[in-house]
Amino acid sequence: MAKSFFIFSRSAERDLSKLGTEVRRQILKKLRWYSELEDPMDSAEPIKNEPPLTHRFRFGGWRVFGVWLQREQQFLVTEIKRRGQAYKQKRR
Repeated sequence: MAKSFFIFSRSAERDLSKLGTEVRRQILKKLRWYSELEDPMDSAEPIKNEPPLTHRFRFGGWRVFGVWLQREQQFLVTEIKRRGQAYKQKRR
C-alpha cells in the first residue's frame, strides 16, 4: 500500500473532529486532490518565522498548516484553521 502524503498530528485530528461533517469532507477531499498532484509541495506556501511549521496549504476560507518531512516525503498536518482564526494567535 502506498503511504499517504498527508499525515495528521493529534491536534490536527482534533481540529478536524470539531468541524461539521460537510466541511470535514470538503477539506479531506481537497487534501486528497493535492496528494494526487505530481508534486503537492508545489502548491504549498512556505511559512517564515514560525518554527517548527514550514508550509501551509490554502483553499477557500481554510488553512492547513504543518511540517514538510523531507526524508519521508510526507506532510505532517499540525493545524486546520479558518482563515480568520489562522493568523489571530501565534501558533506553537
